[in-house]
Amino acid sequence: MLIFKTLIVFACIISVSAIIPAIIFGLIETATFVGESAYQIVRKSVGASGNQKYVRIQNTMGKNVVATVRCASAPNAWGSTLFYCDLETNNGKSARWDAYTDDKRGDKNWFLRGDGIYLGNADGSDLKKEKDL
Repeated sequence: MLIFKTLIVFACIISVSAIIPAIIFGLIETATFVGESAYQIVRKSVGASGNQKYVRIQNTMGKNVVATVRCASAPNAWGSTLFYCDLETNNGKSARWDAYTDDKRGDKNWFLRGDGIYLGNADGSDLKKEKDL
């Protein structure tokens, strides 16, 4: 059974005017996105494999849309890792989605857009809508 623990939190600023507070409370992180800012969570396995998993969430909802994302990691009912996030925006949109599960291995690049939450390549290509807003 792999249990993941958050080791490092990076706040990546893409726009000069972006402000991203990153607060760590055990395994829960909170970030606020303004404009084109991004939040990257680096998680390292404490299991035997020691593989790092990356979950990147980028706000592409527009300059005036503030998105607050709260993420947590916990073992699910089958003993594998579940990493989920809650989203709230200043324009009244909200959602919860599974940002990482053991059955969907590999790094995850999430993009917050006006009509939904998309999964795609790090450069924003090949986006697939995963959740409606």
